[in-house]
Amino acid sequence: DVIDDIFDAIEYAKPAKPTVRPYTASHSADGYVGAVWARWLDQALTKMRNAVVGERHNTRVKMGRLLGGALAAVRDAGVDPMSDDDAITALYDALAPDEGEEEKELAAIRWGFEHGLSAPLDIPAPPAPPMESLESLDAIFGSAIVEATPDDVAPDVIPSNPEVLPTIHLTDLGNGLRFVDAVKDCVCYVTAWGQWLVWNGKYWEASDDIVIRKIAHAVVIDMYKAAVKDNVLDNELAKWALKSETAARISAMIGEAQPYLCVNVAEFDTKHDYLNIANGIVDLRSGDVVPHDKTWRFTKYIDIAYDPNADRSVIDAFMTTITAGDVELSQYIKRAAGYSMTGRTDEHCLFFAYGNGKNGKSTFMNMLSMV
Repeated sequence: DVIDDIFDAIEYAKPAKPTVRPYTASHSADGYVGAVWARWLDQALTKMRNAVVGERHNTRVKMGRLLGGALAAVRDAGVDPMSDDDAITALYDALAPDEGEEEKELAAIRWGFEHGLSAPLDIPAPPAPPMESLESLDAIFGSAIVEATPDDVAPDVIPSNPEVLPTIHLTDLGNGLRFVDAVKDCVCYVTAWGQWLVWNGKYWEASDDIVIRKIAHAVVIDMYKAAVKDNVLDNELAKWALKSETAARISAMIGEAQPYLCVNVAEFDTKHDYLNIANGIVDLRSGDVVPHDKTWRFTKYIDIAYDPNADRSVIDAFMTTITAGDVELSQYIKRAAGYSMTGRTDEHCLFFAYGNGKNGKSTFMNMLSMV
């Protein structure tokens, strides 16, 4: 009875979970502005769901500001798709806070949201309407128009020859194609992660939007260079380059390029018997080292170089000490460590280090954690 009373007291002392309501659109969100709002909302909720431990509090603040700014922008444009409380609830429900942190995290979202309301985002300019319908194009080109399938590889139709670029239209799509041509195969987008990746020469590194926008800025600068050829100025291209400097055009360029740079998440980190290290990629089965290769799609990396001729006297002495000279045990531990560095699970094994205190278990595990 005493134990039950203690648990009842603990349960009673817990702070009540904040009340949140399911959200529904309060006004019509049809049309272009509504589509922009839907994209912003999806972006905020996706980033919140994918927030990693240690970044979730800051992400709630940032995404609160994003939603606040987005809602203020579309309201200024005459669309009111959601109430303040519904927007906050949507973000709160995207990723449940840890128990006991509910009030704190809800307050973080509200704080960011209120600041966002005072700084409306810029709604990107709507795309120009097509000059002709699909039926008209079909009448002109006939069988040249085919329905795209999931197996189609879009990058194959993207020009990679700089001489072809001046023929690309002066549109957001044209700018997107310029972006694709500029980054070649050194930038990609993983839809499942909602993440841009940039090849840094050794591995595919997660990149923030700032880096991607800087690349887009460079593409615009190159447009100015392309506008002057053989000391002759292409006035139309120069004017379009100036228009392309706006934030809306920069965002549109990135948005139009993204579909052609998407890579399936299943393509990354599939070389289970290899370890990506400072001086190349080592084959854990043979010890051979090959150069870094972007086509291998590594996102993992260890900033330690492999030297097959390195002095092993220290580690050999350490292994002898912690195994009390048991050669068979030492060899087993080494095999377990090597297997753990692979991406394989076919052995269906889980290793435990056990024994008396101060016999090297933690030191050994700390060493492995560096690899």
